Amino acid sequence: MRSISKALSRMYEDGAWFARAHELRVLAVQVSADLRKPALQQLVALEFHADNFSPWVGLEDAHTAADDGWQARANRLADDWQKRREAFAKEGVELPALAPALGEAVGDESRPSKQDADARLAPFAITLAEELGALRAPLRGLVVVLAPAVVEDPRAFEQDLIALVRSPALTGCRLVLLLADDIPLPKRLLEELGEAALESDCRVDPAAFEADVEALLASGDGGGMAGVARPRGVVPPRRVDDPPELPKEQRDAALREAGIDPQFMDAAPKLGTLVIGAALAMKQGKGPEAVRLQREARDLSGQLGMQQVKVICQIALASYLSGLGHSQEAVRELEDAAKTAQAHGLGLQESQAWLSLGLVHALGKRLPQAAQAYVQAARVSEKAGSPLLAIESWRLVGQLAAQQNLFPQASSAFQEAIRIASGTEAKVAKISSAPEAARTLAVLCRKRGLAAQADALEEQARVMEQGEPAPVTPADPASPSFTAGTRP
Repeated sequence: MRSISKALSRMYEDGAWFARAHELRVLAVQVSADLRKPALQQLVALEFHADNFSPWVGLEDAHTAADDGWQARANRLADDWQKRREAFAKEGVELPALAPALGEAVGDESRPSKQDADARLAPFAITLAEELGALRAPLRGLVVVLAPAVVEDPRAFEQDLIALVRSPALTGCRLVLLLADDIPLPKRLLEELGEAALESDCRVDPAAFEADVEALLASGDGGGMAGVARPRGVVPPRRVDDPPELPKEQRDAALREAGIDPQFMDAAPKLGTLVIGAALAMKQGKGPEAVRLQREARDLSGQLGMQQVKVICQIALASYLSGLGHSQEAVRELEDAAKTAQAHGLGLQESQAWLSLGLVHALGKRLPQAAQAYVQAARVSEKAGSPLLAIESWRLVGQLAAQQNLFPQASSAFQEAIRIASGTEAKVAKISSAPEAARTLAVLCRKRGLAAQADALEEQARVMEQGEPAPVTPADPASPSFTAGTRP
């Protein structure tokens, strides 16, 4: 789609200029949320720009009240450096070893002191400074791409960034900030830097995107000229060079032999048009129209016996209903979706339905029901062989319990997330939310004076973040380290 490619192209041009203009300290990119991942890939790839001589490191750790992520970022920096050492060693270039700096625990006050702030940033700042000092020609300088998916307090995040940029020891480090459009750019930092900062807009223009979707809808209702814009519902004449059509009876027999219901071939274009049309209507603020089209898509997929597609359509329909304030209708739709998925052995779709149901309940402040739905999602996901969804579901259970100061339930849920991560591949645990669960539980333990247990959990998080096999922390009801309580 041109609207998407234009946004990414604008950002790439600004990033290329930043790569060669070393007088710039910060590149701040505002990106559409659904483009954050591809934008991050493009930015980190600028390390290979012809005019660049700096390592580029992409860091996606969240910045929250429970964990500002600076220790995790320090760990990732050290891990990235080790991989570079190994690569350079193959070329006969020796780089010194580098370990992540470790920070000290700080107070629990909602507004920490300057000393606390310095202590929080110290692991990242020290590791950055050590890496800058360890660089060998032709490398010079360092570019860190900060792309947190979550920033709970943009002002606190900005204060941390200002402290980093002002540090005399980090003048050789330049920052790229990749922030989704629901996270404001750090304007005070940009104003302070003046011409040493560059802003970039990687947001998709809504009008251009809608025009792209309209063109897609117009070209998606069959015919031999797919891709050519035309009024919706108008089927163009056959092209003169199209191959001859098979007789319907022969075509249907061939499809059945291949295990495809002939009805699907006839209805698929309409189904696609309904789903895309509903999404476009919702984006345009035409809620009732979006719901009507999505219900038609749900019913059509059910008539075709496409139960997996039907469940997916129901989950999307529930999101529209919830967004329009029809929470109870969304709940009924998701409960039916979970029931349908369970009846047809669709474990992954069932877990997605339970996850969505938990979110709808959470948005409606029905926290016990939300926790129950997340527990169902976790158990179904694990049974279906989807550890990532199971880990995330248990983490959400723990988060809800922590919000209600239910330490036993939070501890139990977070430990479940860690247990599943410990039993899966290290590379899966690394990209999961298990490290976040371990760090959050560590914060809860530290608040209760359980320093040794908190240290062990932080070490588990570090091991998982580096892609190493994660040890299991036993949940011993008799141990003072954790209060077992009731299973979530």
